[in-house]
Amino acid sequence: MRGAKGDIEWFSWRHSIQGIVFCVFPGHRFRLVGDNSEMINLVEEKRSELADLCREHHVRRLELFGSAAAVDSFDPAASDLDFLVEFERTDQMNPAQQYFGLLESLKRLFGREIDLVTVRSLRNPYFIESVNASRESVYAA
Repeated sequence: MRGAKGDIEWFSWRHSIQGIVFCVFPGHRFRLVGDNSEMINLVEEKRSELADLCREHHVRRLELFGSAAAVDSFDPAASDLDFLVEFERTDQMNPAQQYFGLLESLKRLFGREIDLVTVRSLRNPYFIESVNASRESVYAA
């Protein structure tokens, strides 16, 4: 993608290698954002149970975002977890049962506050940009 005047190429790239998150921004070769091992350990320890919950509540995709994924301000003892969820349509549960059932199950699983945002509810372009800057996939059906 080119900048407004067409003379500067703007891009950003984000990748995680063994828990170290690298970001590339315009004008920089790369920037080390942080070590997301605390978040990875927290989720990895519960990966099997998390997958079971996602299947139980008919989740198509679940992603972690915010401080737990970006790591810059994640406090393993006190931070909440922010999840972005996309549900599959099902006759077995209505959307409220899926959402609130998953929300309560995630709170019990991780023993902390959970912010659960549905993909369908995303409207604000600034919030979407913020979510996209830090999101990490934790489950896909």
